[in-house]
Amino acid sequence: MAIFDGHIWLYESSRGCANHFMSGASYLVTFFNRIQRLLEVGIRPVVVFDKITEFHNCPSVANSHVKKSKRSGGHGWNLDAHNELKKRVYNAEQLLNNMGVAVVMGGSDGEAQCAQLEQAGLVDGCITSDFDYFLYGGRNLYKVDFKNGGREVESMVNLFSMDKFEATQCLTRNRLVALALLLGCDYLQGGVNRVGIVTAREIISEFSINDDDHALTILDRFGSYFRGEIPSRPSDSNTKKK
Repeated sequence: MAIFDGHIWLYESSRGCANHFMSGASYLVTFFNRIQRLLEVGIRPVVVFDKITEFHNCPSVANSHVKKSKRSGGHGWNLDAHNELKKRVYNAEQLLNNMGVAVVMGGSDGEAQCAQLEQAGLVDGCITSDFDYFLYGGRNLYKVDFKNGGREVESMVNLFSMDKFEATQCLTRNRLVALALLLGCDYLQGGVNRVGIVTAREIISEFSINDDDHALTILDRFGSYFRGEIPSRPSDSNTKKK
């Protein structure tokens, strides 16, 4: 059983402009086609919709922009579009219920809710293309590529597992969070100036002592060392000294 953020599918089926969002029922066709394809490849889906608080911005193409819009409570659409969004969530929920698909109405970010349900052992993982899912504590990410308006799905469903990341890359959840803060993420756009992926991995390697070190503990050690508050030692590696 796999879960996904229903709002992402709503936005993906309405991408382009607000005028497209205000017309038609193509989003229901998208939901119907995609659910059918998932069932055909043996995936039992669960859908989560996060609570609509005020306004949601008209999204850009990338899912990261969709999530930023949801979290910021932006004002890109007018009240009519906001009411339309609520109606679409309701209509999608009714369709899913009629198809026998479980729906969860959450009060937090959709992918965070998905991760919580996986942690509770209620689902096996999340269907998403956004690796931020691991930052929320998710363990198994299923990447499913739809094509032809959701009427077809790529023959291979890719599974990305935190177990494998931990075993092969020594990247725990806290280290991934620290990595995201260094490189930039939805909550800290831009990251740390002049820090790329290689430098970020070196920082994590040098300043993460224990597997369960909190992300801020790792970054605090780095910051203190960088500012000279922690003196360098002869035993420090060349990587650390640079």
